[in-house]
Amino acid sequence: MTHVLYIDVLFLINFVMDCLVLNTLRIILKGKTTWLKIGAAGLTGALWACAAAVWHFLPVFVEMLITWLAVSSLMIKIAFPVRGIQELIKYLAGLYLATVSLAGLSYAFYQHTRFWIFYTACAYLFSIGLWHIFLEVRQRIRHLYPVTLSYGGQTRTFQALVDTGNHLYEPVSHRPVHILDYQACTDFCEQVAGVVYIPFQSVGGEGMMPGIYLDSMVVEKNGIYTTVNKPLVAISRQPLSPGGEYQMLLNEAEVTAGE
Repeated sequence: MTHVLYIDVLFLINFVMDCLVLNTLRIILKGKTTWLKIGAAGLTGALWACAAAVWHFLPVFVEMLITWLAVSSLMIKIAFPVRGIQELIKYLAGLYLATVSLAGLSYAFYQHTRFWIFYTACAYLFSIGLWHIFLEVRQRIRHLYPVTLSYGGQTRTFQALVDTGNHLYEPVSHRPVHILDYQACTDFCEQVAGVVYIPFQSVGGEGMMPGIYLDSMVVEKNGIYTTVNKPLVAISRQPLSPGGEYQMLLNEAEVTAGE
């Protein structure tokens, strides 16, 4: 018996289902992620499914082990900011539960509808996912700007994201606070005259971030330069951008006010 494998259909179905499973996981565990990361993780899972279907070079047991442990863990790491083995196990358990639940619903839908309806639904969901990814990429690109910081005669230029969710203020002066990645500024402002500690709240709890008043900050937005004198910049030990797209988060209030 000859079986015909349509690799594009296989990819489409796996990509859509992986994205649906990851989005369900986000809802169940209240995971912090984006459509772009979900799409990247779904793409990883779909590519592996196609590779495993085309090239049968591994024993079935090994292939299942790679699928359910290695590839699933990789997809979770791409989609969610997982820290530690315990959190990874929690997300893996949630992924398996969501997969089984959605697989049952998909099978019922597949059995009680015609083929063209099933594929049309997959194509529709695929288009919706791509549209969300496109909107997010465009939004990120539109909010990324080069920023030049000056302090003590030194000047450095960083890529910064205007973070509309950054409402961090210094409690005494009520000055808006910008955030700079520690790894990006190890050779910049090594010696400072004074440090201001800024309280902050996040999903993981509360804490204090050290901050310094720099000499100046120049933001270039579409050929227009906005100068902020004596900006207050906090230093974050945690990477601000896992992919290294930017090294700084700008407080929208001060950047907009300076225009």
